Amino acid sequence: MTIATATPATLTPTRTPAAAPAPERAQLIDAAVKLIFDLLGMKPPPAELITPDTFGPMHAFVDEVQAIVSRSRGPLPEAAPAAPASSASLPIEPLWNRKGNVIHAAVDRLGAAQRAAAELADIPAVMPPGMAEPGTWVCDGARVAKVREVHAPTKHEPEGAYDLVIYARDGTRIGRESPAMGGPRGFEPFCSAENWQKIEEPRFPLDRYDYLKNLVKFKPPAGSSLEETGAVEGALHEAPRP
Repeated sequence: MTIATATPATLTPTRTPAAAPAPERAQLIDAAVKLIFDLLGMKPPPAELITPDTFGPMHAFVDEVQAIVSRSRGPLPEAAPAAPASSASLPIEPLWNRKGNVIHAAVDRLGAAQRAAAELADIPAVMPPGMAEPGTWVCDGARVAKVREVHAPTKHEPEGAYDLVIYARDGTRIGRESPAMGGPRGFEPFCSAENWQKIEEPRFPLDRYDYLKNLVKFKPPAGSSLEETGAVEGALHEAPRP
């Protein structure tokens, strides 16, 4: 009796593009997070919170970068020896680490700016005479505010700056008028001291349609011999606010 045996079919392996190694993806995610939050001026969240559910667009961006890098590396090498590299071949170094890369250059510029700011912050600054102290009322001709914090002069603000709590004419505390963009909401940060003059505490409510110079009492500048505040009031030009 003859027993027939079937020869098993030969399976031909299929070649699929290799996915980017996990360490490379982690490096891409880390670089993207640092860039985004550096541009926003915010501290990056912990790595475990950078998930596709919370940062879907960023993960999609990393997927596109991985696909571009995979295509740039070409198909997987065959068993035959690879041809000698030509002068036009791609560098072995990953594309996102090349010095000509846009993201790399942007991160470098951000780092240089941060270092320059840190060096400037290390220089002791002297408060100009006449700067308002915390708790002082000030006016820029269109708004009244209370000084929350005083900042020493910097290269960009040689007159110093204030953190200000803005108030409406009826005495309601507004806090901040400009978009917060992730920053403080209870006060207007880093307002140039040059634009704000000290005043007596306003007697709220203030008339809605009159000029503020007619409604608040300005204090003479420090070192001024003026007894009247007319010159101070005239230095602030305003239009009635609705």
